[in-house]
Amino acid sequence: MTREEHTALIRKIQEKIKDIDDGSITEELAELSDDYGTTLGEIDTLNLKNTKLTNDNENLRDTNMRLFLKVGEKVMNDKSDNSEQSGTSDATPMPTIESLFDEKGDLK
Repeated sequence: MTREEHTALIRKIQEKIKDIDDGSITEELAELSDDYGTTLGEIDTLNLKNTKLTNDNENLRDTNMRLFLKVGEKVMNDKSDNSEQSGTSDATPMPTIESLFDEKGDLK
């Protein structure tokens, strides 16, 4: 129910009870109308905050994903660099188990 619909309904009730009204019912209806307006204002404020927080959360997720992909890209680049270096290097070859031990099984 919109604010205007609520106000119109309150006025209809006030007109119908005009004959038996002692003033207290009108005050209570006015209080209900004011409270309804306050409640709608709070709902609007909370909806705006919710929208802002949702947008902020989405921005943080996007930023986090971009950072995550950057970190993953760096690691992948490092691994590919290492594999390229080890494949093309002219360093001494990896020693074999036989070259590390003598005939008796002791370390050389």
